[in-house]
This record gives sequence, structure tokens and C-alpha cells, in this order.
Amino acid sequence: MIYELRTYTVKPGSIGDMVKAASTVSRDIRGDNFGKLEGYWMTEIGPLNQVMHLWSYSSFDERARLRGELAKNPRWTGEYIPLIRPLLVRQDVRLLNAIKPPVAAPRRPAGSSSGSMRSLPCCPPARSIQRSWASGRPRPASPTRPATSGPIPT
Repeated sequence: MIYELRTYTVKPGSIGDMVKAASTVSRDIRGDNFGKLEGYWMTEIGPLNQVMHLWSYSSFDERARLRGELAKNPRWTGEYIPLIRPLLVRQDVRLLNAIKPPVAAPRRPAGSSSGSMRSLPCCPPARSIQRSWASGRPRPASPTRPATSGPIPT
């Protein structure tokens, strides 16, 4: 099994058009007949204006054959490619060998609880830090840092 990760960087403000084209025109033409779509994402943090999609193939030869067939599909070259080409700034393709195939999250039985949700503080509120600094008191301990009040003993 091999995976192909495609990352498209699109012009600012056009990610909605890209997602719409991929979820309608592309899916109507491709389905899972030219590789299986494993997931489709857009970035929110890090490099912006990117969409990523992951496709799976049983082998490199199957990928080459299916990509060749897709390139000859008149709907693909006549409808989808002209629709997205003006949106693209850059395209990156990575072929990945699976060490372990992706595993879907286990399904919960109907009617079961989704589990517990906990909110853990990551740091004390800013005002308590300011008061601490102003008073010269030691900083409070946290799960990742012990309390200190001066040089750390060696």
C-alpha cells in the first residue's frame, strides 16, 4: 500500500472555491475510481491557504496506471483542471510508504457517553504572575516545572 499526499497552495481568498470544486466536480468525476480518497484537509495554523488530500493505492504501478487514466479523462481535463488551475500557486506531491496503515477511531456503541472532557490550565492567569513578580514571591509550581525561588541548586 502506498499513499500520495497532495498539498495545493492556493491564492489568498480562494480556498473556499478550491474546496467547493474538489467536493463537487472532482468527486463527481473521480469518485474512488482513480485511487481512494483517505482524507481532505485545509490548514488553519502554519502555512496558510493550503489544502491537503491523501490518496491510497495498492502499489506504485496501480497509482501510475490510475493517474494515467485520469489524465485522459475528458471531464477531468475539460471541467476540473480549468476550474482549479487559476486558483493554484504551488503543488507538492509526496509518495509515502505505510509503516502501519491508518486506523479509524473505534466506534462507540449507540447511546454511550462520548467520555469525559477535562480542561487543564496551562499557566496561571497573567495578573497572578504580575503580582508574584512585583512581590518577589517564588513562581508557583506546574506539572512541567518545579517551584523556584532563586538559583536552581546543582
